[in-house]
Order: sequence, then C-alpha cells, then structure tokens
Amino acid sequence: MELNTRENYIFPEQLINVLICPKCKSADLRFAKDEAFCNNCGQHFPVVDGFFNFDWQPRSNSNLKDLVTNANEELHDSYADYYEKSDLNQVFTEESFLHTEKLLSESAKKYGKERLLDLGCGTGFIINVSQKHFDEIYGIDVSRKSLKLASKYNAHLVCGSVYSTPFSNDSFNVITANATLHHLYDFHAFFEEVYRILKPGGVLLIDHDPNAIFRRYFGWQKLLRRMMLRKKRKNIVNCDKEVAQYADYHQFKTSGIKPKKVKALLAKSGFKNVEVFYTFPLKPDQFTQILIGISRYIDSPSLRYLVGFIAQK
Repeated sequence: MELNTRENYIFPEQLINVLICPKCKSADLRFAKDEAFCNNCGQHFPVVDGFFNFDWQPRSNSNLKDLVTNANEELHDSYADYYEKSDLNQVFTEESFLHTEKLLSESAKKYGKERLLDLGCGTGFIINVSQKHFDEIYGIDVSRKSLKLASKYNAHLVCGSVYSTPFSNDSFNVITANATLHHLYDFHAFFEEVYRILKPGGVLLIDHDPNAIFRRYFGWQKLLRRMMLRKKRKNIVNCDKEVAQYADYHQFKTSGIKPKKVKALLAKSGFKNVEVFYTFPLKPDQFTQILIGISRYIDSPSLRYLVGFIAQK
C-alpha cells in the first residue's frame, strides 16, 4: 500500500486502518497518489489541500438538509481565520477549556483512551483539549479551511459529512459534538451514524448548544443574541446573511435544541443511559449572573442557556 504524501503531510497507518468507503461502507479501499479509491463501488476520493475529501455526495439547495450543510461549508470557509477571535459563543475561553478538559479526562478514564473522534471539529478546539488524554485523535469537518487551522494539532483529519463518515464500525471510545448540533438539520441521521462508528460501551458527548427551554421563557434574549451574531459577523464574514442564518440553523431558524426531542431520538438510535445537562455560559454577563443567583434558590432548566447530552452505546 502506498501512503499518500502531499505538502509534507503523510497519511499514517492509524488513519488508513479505520477508513472505509462512506458511499458503500466497504473496507476495500486502495490508496494511491493523491486519492483513495473504493474497489467495491468505484468511487474516487481525492486529496484536496492535504486532506482526503470524503464529501462525495452532490448536494442541492432545493433540499433543506443539503442547504444547511452547504451553508455551513460556505460560512466556516469564509471566516475560519477569524472564528476563534470572534468567539461570541465563548467556546474558546480559558473557562471553557478547563470545563471541557475535565469532561474529556473523565471520559477517557471511564470509556477508554484509545480513540476520540470530534464531529464538526472546526478549527480544533476539542482536538487541542484532548491532546494529553487520548492515544489517537480524529476529526472530520465539511470546511477544509477550518481543517487547515486544526492541522496544527496532532490529529488525523478528513473532510466529509457527519451524516456519512468514512470510518469503520465500532471504531471510537469517545465521540464529541461540541457546539455542533445546532448546525445540523437531520438529528436522526446524525445519531444513527454516530451509533454505527462508536465502540460498544463507548460514549457520545454533546455540549454547548442553545437550550430551547431557556428561549421559551427568555425570547427577548434570543433576539438580542441574534442581533449580536449578525453585528459581530458583519465586518468579518464574507458571506450572505441568509447563508449565515442557515448555517446556524437552530440559532436563527428554530427555537433552539429541544432536550426531550433529542433525548428521544438518541434512544431511538439505540443509545442508552442518556443524560441531559444544562449549563450557564462560562463567562457570564450581568443578566446571566442574575440567573445564576436565582438558580441557587429555584433551579430550573429554563434558567440555563446551554444544553448538552451524554449517551452510551
């Protein structure tokens, strides 16, 4: 087998050994210069910008699922260089790093540290945090420009869809989707795919998504947040306003992530011991500080802006 070398990047055996064809799910792949080729279905997967491009399926904006995916690719390609600097969602703060590291460290000890996969890995926040906790780290994203920034960390990265990944069944101890769910249209297809590639006894960690219960009671805060997102992106994002809103689908087009619905879909996909948790932003503004104060006396999911899930296979 000839390993691909491009722009001083070598595709290692660790990555090659977990790859399958995302189109037909065959493991019969041939790796030649600048591409992977499926001997079963004949599909070619070129190397683009130093990454295998497994995003093989044509997408049409007439299909809402495809429209949301296309919007995410366009948006995150357009401001990958500014994403961490314009951190309105507070994903890249020191507080968030420590919170996430604790979660990943505990997960590695409980579920195994052999392999972690970050779905929608973006510029590499989870990949960076997990460096000292897992033996092998993988990431997939539809945005190649985001992947180029994430490549500064020690990880195996590919370009592709989270609905149809190029990974073998039962491959990962821990799979993360951090600030990812609100960018997706089809939760059921996503959870079915995660269940396929997660090892038996492994865990899916979902964190940092907008809580619809909070928005039901504090709708004005949702409108304010939308205004802040639009204003902050206006000067740095070379992207159509409507495209940006479809990319942040559950920020702009719905009421947010509905915990009961997501929990039911996880169970339908085969997950067990599904835990829902609610959090405050880790760098709270004055309004959030008031809510934190109220929660000491009357705690409720409606007070917490963010929702997350832990689900086992």
